[in-house]
Amino acid sequence: MTDLESLESARGRLQDTLFDFVPFELQLAIDAALSPEPLPGNPAAVRAQAQAYTKAAEQCLQVAVDVMQVSATELPAAWRGQVAENASQAVAALSTEIGKIESDLGQAAGALNSWAELLEWAQAKDAEGRTQLKAARKLASGDGENPFSAQHAQAAKQAQAGVDTRIAAFQAIADQSPKTAGLLTELTSQARAHDVTTPDLDALSAVELAATTDPGGTVDGAQILTPTALTRASQRLDAMSAADQAAFEKLLADAKSPQESAYLYKVLAAGYNLQQISAFDAAIHPHGDDPTWLAEHLTPNLSNDDSTNDPLTTTYKGVSGVNGWGYALYSQGGVNDCVAASTVIAQASMDPVLTLSLTTGYGEPKGGTPAPGDDSPAALQQRLQQVYQKEYAVGRSDDSLMEQWFGSSSGIYSDGGQALANNLLSNSTGTSYHYQGLGDTGDRQAAVPKIEAAVDSGKPVPFQVTNGNDGHQMLIIGHNGDQLEVYNPWGFTQWISESQFVNGDLGSLTKDAASGGPMPTADGVDLPQ
Repeated sequence: MTDLESLESARGRLQDTLFDFVPFELQLAIDAALSPEPLPGNPAAVRAQAQAYTKAAEQCLQVAVDVMQVSATELPAAWRGQVAENASQAVAALSTEIGKIESDLGQAAGALNSWAELLEWAQAKDAEGRTQLKAARKLASGDGENPFSAQHAQAAKQAQAGVDTRIAAFQAIADQSPKTAGLLTELTSQARAHDVTTPDLDALSAVELAATTDPGGTVDGAQILTPTALTRASQRLDAMSAADQAAFEKLLADAKSPQESAYLYKVLAAGYNLQQISAFDAAIHPHGDDPTWLAEHLTPNLSNDDSTNDPLTTTYKGVSGVNGWGYALYSQGGVNDCVAASTVIAQASMDPVLTLSLTTGYGEPKGGTPAPGDDSPAALQQRLQQVYQKEYAVGRSDDSLMEQWFGSSSGIYSDGGQALANNLLSNSTGTSYHYQGLGDTGDRQAAVPKIEAAVDSGKPVPFQVTNGNDGHQMLIIGHNGDQLEVYNPWGFTQWISESQFVNGDLGSLTKDAASGGPMPTADGVDLPQ
């Protein structure tokens, strides 16, 4: 039982003493209200850390200005052509990274100052409540002979006020602590360069790799490589032989753009070997200096930067649907394979080889080396449906026999969904997925920090919703403050609040359900361990 729950229990006991008039019970109830230790924490130490962050942010700001000036005006005049272009890109990446660090440190300092202020207020309130309770305890002990006395009633009333004061203090801390911790965790995850742990990669290259973005994208801040991808690629590069490491680093050096290099690193993170990575690079290298082509063909466009939280239909090459298809391009269509569809899209967001195969047919038998082919929206739609249905069959076969025998004639249940997540996602995330039921608001509240930590690190999280009869699976792909970005395999992306997720208010995500109506309640999630 938490301290807050203990205080609430003590409040219930105190309320009973208002009617029972049993002095001994009143004394025990007051003792219970006094039993939780005072709120811990040192506001002064928190403020000192905030001040240190503020000072560091100020220093970063000056460094960022100086580096940007170098990038813009002071690169050696002798540098020309590709050398000058590479130097400018590296210095610009460094300036961008320093600017982000300055912003993150400033936000962290603000969060810590707010936390120190709240903690100081809550500790003072808690002390006030304990003082009231101690005075009430003294009153309750002074007139044990006459339980009906005014002194007893006064003690009970004063004790009630004291426990209410303590509860207010503990409740304020309980409400704010996960938000503050979540923000600090989110800010920490944005420090990407430290995830590049390969000794042979110099620090400036690591910064440039971590900062490389796709044009126009907004998922995960537009960075091609998530913290998880950076770490996984570094681990796999370290495990290569010296010859393979040299060959991979040659591919990076020969890349036409930072984006091409970043996608090679992402393919390495997804678990492909050097031969497969070399074949992939041969396919994309002709477009290596075209970041727009790379983004369109190697990353599903799932992002939604609409601040109104309205759903945004996913697109490919600026197209949202195919004539005669009737659904958005990435949609599951009219087939009940939402579990497979959402999990495939999660895999595609981390695996450029899969996405290239979906957008161009790369890897399809052509009588020779794998190469891109038809990259039309219609061809993408057709390939997607084939992959969805293939994985749907796999997921159905992995469901328990009871679910297969007594469940609906279509759809994938928890066993099959967990198996698909592990089959398709674990290679890129480096973690196994485990299904967790969400039976009530407490379960959902407890799951939120785990979900946010996962998506902040670049691990998409499948979750299930229901209206009591029908069920549907979607995908959490982003996190910003108290907002979660959800991809619905009906073909759109939408932001929801933590409160909506916790309180079963997700009907807007499935308001167009054809049969039993919207499915507002999250009742399960597949969490990376």
